[in-house]
Order: sequence, then C-alpha cells, then structure tokens
Amino acid sequence: MEQLNLECITCNLNDKIFTIQLNRQDKLNAFDDLLFMDLSTSIKAVKESQNTRVVVITGTDKIFSAGGNLRKFIEYREKTDQTTIERDMRQGQKLFDLIEALPQPTIAAINGHAMGAGLQITFACDFRIMANEAIVGLPDVKNGIIPGIGGTSRLPNLVGVAKAKELVLLGDPIDAQTALKIGLVNQVVSREKLAAAVEKLAGKLIIRSPLAMAAAKELINTAAPLSKAAAMQAALLKTEDSMEGIKAFLEKRTPVFQGK
Repeated sequence: MEQLNLECITCNLNDKIFTIQLNRQDKLNAFDDLLFMDLSTSIKAVKESQNTRVVVITGTDKIFSAGGNLRKFIEYREKTDQTTIERDMRQGQKLFDLIEALPQPTIAAINGHAMGAGLQITFACDFRIMANEAIVGLPDVKNGIIPGIGGTSRLPNLVGVAKAKELVLLGDPIDAQTALKIGLVNQVVSREKLAAAVEKLAGKLIIRSPLAMAAAKELINTAAPLSKAAAMQAALLKTEDSMEGIKAFLEKRTPVFQGK
C-alpha cells in the first residue's frame, strides 16, 4: 500500500514511514464515529504493512484536531443508554491502546491546535513534536465530562501527577513552550520546520533494530518486571539483528537491520 484515501483520513507509506493524516478540515478533524472508524482502518493497514518502520500521526494545515464533536455528543446522549455509552468509550480506548502497542515507533506531529481527544491520541504515541504556533489542552471538565480516552491514565506518566491534575482539572490550554517545559512534548519547532524535524527523527529510528525497539516499547509501556526484560534480551541475542549490530560495532560501520 502506497496510499489509502478514506473519508476522514489519508494514509501513505513513503521510505518506510507510514503517515496517518487526519484530513477532515471542514470539521476541524473532530473525533466522531466516522473518524474513529477510519482510524481503525488506518491502524489495521499499519499492522498489515510489511515495510513500515515508523508511524507518523498528524493533522491538516493549521489544525491537528479540535477533539470530540460536541454537537454529536448531544444527539448521542439523548438517544443512547449508559451501558452503550460505556461500551463505545471502551472501543475508543482500545483503539488508542492499539496505537500505543504498535511495534513500530510512533511520532505525533502536532502541526496545530490539539484539544481533548485530539491531544489524547498523541499520548499513545512514543514521540510528540509540536509546532510552536500550536495550542493544546484537555477542556473536557469545562463541558462536564472527562478526558476518558487516555488523558487520566497516560498523561500522569508523561508529566507527573501534579501537572496532570492541573491540566485535567482546570482544563485550560497551554502553548508549545509550556508543553515542552513540563515534558508533554519532546521537541518544539516552527510549523515550517515541523516536517523536517519529523523526518529527521524518523530517519534515526528507521536505522535502529525494529525487533529491539518493539521489545523495548513493550517493556516500557507495560512496566514489565526485570524477569521479562531478561527473557526478551535472551531472545534478542539469538536474532540476526543482534549479530549484525554487534558485528557492525566491532567493525566500526553502520548496521543494516532486517528485523530478523
């Protein structure tokens, strides 16, 4: 697959980088059933791809995502019972869990404003690079709800409990420099330099061992015990990648990993 055009999302695979672009500008890339459906299709395409080494999630023009579609929420609330709402929420959570669990490293390229669910999806990524002009926030409490698709679970791991409570309970937006200062994002650049910054980071990740990165991600994401780390290390030492990496180090050359 080189390109996949869905109703709300455009996907393309170029030089081992699989880019998922939220592409519903007229709706400010707001999350609703249709966007979640397209996102699910996109993640399935990533999982089926044999050539993807890095996944990038980004928005369109000057907007990453405005978050949930609140107009749809009103209609949804009136027509849906609580059990069904809970089930649908779990589906959204599981989709973000799938993003977090991808074996490939993932980069959120926050090109513009990212609010609510639009920010929460970036928490499921391994890296976040943010345009200096962008604003991010979790305004859910101001609307009488919570950031329930990862905001209350992943955010404390990124910025600590105190800052997580500040962002969630106040619901106020923050700018890029503040996001960088508290550790919410890894890097801040101008919007014009965002693509180049993402490409540079992706280029570094592409030449790393995909097997080692996948193992490291799983261990970190699951807070796995050292016994599991030992088992994974033992398995990795039996792979062709580890032999290539060690030989390349001794021969003072760049390794060429095949993911085997």
